[in-house]
Amino acid sequence: MMADSIQELSRREKVRLDRKSLSKSKSTRFIAFNRYTNILCYDESLPSTVEYINASVVQFNDFNCDIGQSKMFIATQAPPLHTLQSFYTMILEEGARDIIQLSNYRESGRVKVDYYLPNDFIQLDGITITKKSIDEDEECLTTIIEITTPFKSLETRHILYKIWPDHSAPKSLSSLKTLLRRLDRQSPCVVHCSAGIGRSATFIALNELIRCKDHKLKPFYDDLNENNTDNADIVFRAVDFIKRQRPLSCEPMQIAWLYHAQQRL
Repeated sequence: MMADSIQELSRREKVRLDRKSLSKSKSTRFIAFNRYTNILCYDESLPSTVEYINASVVQFNDFNCDIGQSKMFIATQAPPLHTLQSFYTMILEEGARDIIQLSNYRESGRVKVDYYLPNDFIQLDGITITKKSIDEDEECLTTIIEITTPFKSLETRHILYKIWPDHSAPKSLSSLKTLLRRLDRQSPCVVHCSAGIGRSATFIALNELIRCKDHKLKPFYDDLNENNTDNADIVFRAVDFIKRQRPLSCEPMQIAWLYHAQQRL
């Protein structure tokens, strides 16, 4: 069943990639804003608060279970330094009080994330980012920053989760559950790894599995066939819905991990 579901998720993604527009990500104007040339965004899921950023808004609302407003996530790439104006503008305008980084800065001898936090402060065009405090434990490095313009300011947490290897399943379900509990429930969460599709999407899917645990699932709306089905596979439903909003989300081994995690929640 799990192998069949992973194969079906891949098939459905190929159909969507043929049907849905990625024109903004592919445009000559914005292509240099993409960290990876093959990681693009559906136009319909792009944040509206900046002209362009390689990021996708993911919010389930009552898609899987009717238990009220779901948390809004913005899955994004690790921002290249020349995109920091758009990155920090998005965080400020969206009111995101948490930035979750699931990739270390260097992995397997390669730079996976540019260091974009202030040592003291960063001055951009009309935006100042100031470091307020820093705290570290075995799993997380937490930095409090303040983003200010002449018109508004926002204090937000940057949490580097240090123990999740690239192209891999998480090492610890319990520590990820703890990290999810730390999030501000009322504001959007910006989450990134390096490309913003593997670990980031798995993190978002896990939050949805926890949110819908012990709740009755609604009929599954199949966007490709435009009908409702009785699909009760919450992992399939969660991953498929994320893939509708951010292409290439969740690698097969990460989907397999979600199936195992779901049994332990």
